[in-house]
Amino acid sequence: MPKTAVDMMFNGYEFYHTKNWDGRDSAAITPDVLDKAKLIAKILLDPPSELNPAPGGDGSICFELEWKDGSEIWLDVEADGKIHIYPPKRGKGINENSA
Repeated sequence: MPKTAVDMMFNGYEFYHTKNWDGRDSAAITPDVLDKAKLIAKILLDPPSELNPAPGGDGSICFELEWKDGSEIWLDVEADGKIHIYPPKRGKGINENSA
């Protein structure tokens, strides 16, 4: 699979998955943190072709962001103002496709 702009941006970040990567007792950057950073980069670099907001019964607003290549992510704005970005649990999310 050809590398995307997001893949190239984070090329080599596997090095940071280990503790003390900077020689100054740094914390490891987990694969989960890296995946979330890639999701944010995808949103910023490649606007989605569909953006479907939906109200949540808990006072949140949820978005399904979909791209022409079939990848999608979910973005939730919680009632307390926190924002969560993650791949959907079903079907093909961003992790199965391009970012």
